Amino acid sequence: MIEYKGCQYCLHFRPDGTCSAFDPEPIPLFIVSGQIKHIKPLQNQKNKIVYEPVEKSIIYRLNEYRRNNNLMRERMEIIEGDITQQKVDAIVNAANEALIAGGGVSGAIHRNTGLGLEEECLKLEGCEEGQAKITKGYCLPAKWVIHTVGPVWEGGTYEEHKILAQCYRNCFAFVEPYNIKTIAFPSISTGAYGFPIEKAAKIAISEARLFLEQNTTLDKVIFVCYKQQIYEYYTAIIKQLFTL
Repeated sequence: MIEYKGCQYCLHFRPDGTCSAFDPEPIPLFIVSGQIKHIKPLQNQKNKIVYEPVEKSIIYRLNEYRRNNNLMRERMEIIEGDITQQKVDAIVNAANEALIAGGGVSGAIHRNTGLGLEEECLKLEGCEEGQAKITKGYCLPAKWVIHTVGPVWEGGTYEEHKILAQCYRNCFAFVEPYNIKTIAFPSISTGAYGFPIEKAAKIAISEARLFLEQNTTLDKVIFVCYKQQIYEYYTAIIKQLFTL
């Protein structure tokens, strides 16, 4: 233990969650940005060698942030495989605006569900870019299929990033109303729509994290990558975003 002497700070961390150190503003953001602010003074109490801070210490906050980080990371999974075979409550279809069978993920889902899905999709009368609609899963292991229309990549000139983020948010909006505990996403817009995989992966994982921070009912978010290259991007991005 390093005692408090003069204007120096003790860095002793106590088992009860208090620390005789200091507490700047909530620190994770400052650590990431490299902008740790000026240390706040300790609460002055006469005849004490070790002074208690008014709030939680920087060390405590960092440990707390790491614990929450780990809990959220455990609720995400990245796999390489076929999204139509996932035994989850809902899978996400990277759909087109007409909600009809196309190539890639959309074609695979429609091939595995029969006429039931096609008929229900026709009743929905399409879906706008960035929006999402839900149908039954029919012959799939998943109970529900959430259809969302991702943006076509045009070099980032017409807010494709915002539209893709909106796709994920609108898919997550079905979680509570439909009691979805597990959901599987493809890599939306990275196929024929040409969205750069690294950028798409960052948006996907960031939006999942934001949702999980606010929601406690969803047990697992699974990102299903249909080829090795996409899987490698996703695993690299998730390590980057969850390391502190």
